[in-house]
Amino acid sequence: MAQIIMLTTMLFTYLIATPNPKDVAGKWISLTEDEGYIGHYNIFEYKEKFYGKLTYYKGDDGEYHIDENEQPLMLKDFTAESNKLLSGTFYDPEEDKEYKAKIEIVYTNYIKVRIQSEEGEYVVQLLRKDK
Repeated sequence: MAQIIMLTTMLFTYLIATPNPKDVAGKWISLTEDEGYIGHYNIFEYKEKFYGKLTYYKGDDGEYHIDENEQPLMLKDFTAESNKLLSGTFYDPEEDKEYKAKIEIVYTNYIKVRIQSEEGEYVVQLLRKDK
């Protein structure tokens, strides 16, 4: 009986703790080590790929803006490599360039976007705001 309880507990823990690539869909608060708070991202699934854009952000004027329609897609064509890793591209509208990027699911409420630029890796941390 103790073995059945232990196996049930382990299975339940595995099912709860195992990330799913679909966990990236939702609204996220974005943070970087350099700049701190950047804004809110909305990540959504379309035809088995994931896309995202800033929907609330701090502009060059220092003011915060809500702009769900005018912002370009910054996260593009992300597909799952595994339960915890997705690959795609990051678009930087300021430089008008695309970079290879990966989304790492650390926890269901915490992901990291790792962007590979010419200068090296840039990491944006996202905390779940809501689904």
